[in-house]
Amino acid sequence: MLDVTAMQIMVLDKGYDTEPIHKMIQDENAISMIPVRGDNLISDTHGKYRKLMRRKFDESLYHERNKTETIFL
Repeated sequence: MLDVTAMQIMVLDKGYDTEPIHKMIQDENAISMIPVRGDNLISDTHGKYRKLMRRKFDESLYHERNKTETIFL
């Protein structure tokens, strides 16, 4: 996707919650909006970017992804 267009925010589901994916998105100067798997505390979450997502996750923005998913069906 990054080869096609520049993105500001990437909203993905929990299946993409890995530190390398969060880092790749941040390296492209975009914001990753991926819910962190599990119900762990921030201190129990591994990875700099996953901890950041645990702190700054925007639930209302995440649910906006349903609009784009209905377009592509």
